[in-house]
Amino acid sequence: MQVHVPKELVALMSSLRKGSEHDKNNPSKIIYHFEQPVPIASYLIAIVVGNLVSRFVFVYNVSVIFRCLVCFLHTVIAKDHEITVL
Repeated sequence: MQVHVPKELVALMSSLRKGSEHDKNNPSKIIYHFEQPVPIASYLIAIVVGNLVSRFVFVYNVSVIFRCLVCFLHTVIAKDHEITVL
């Protein structure tokens, strides 16, 4: 799947992002490529486009450490903030 957005915005989807490229036909756009290798119901698909930034966070459990990508609106995370997940 491809999502075409203005170059200042970011597209995310509930699938694997396979990369991005500048739109050769429209230099003001960027194309994000996604792949969903596992069949899912259509109501589980989510797409979001916005002025987003992301940070990797580590969630600590008793025996497992999870690495998660957390996305925010750019205006929310102007500086690096400590993120606490309860």
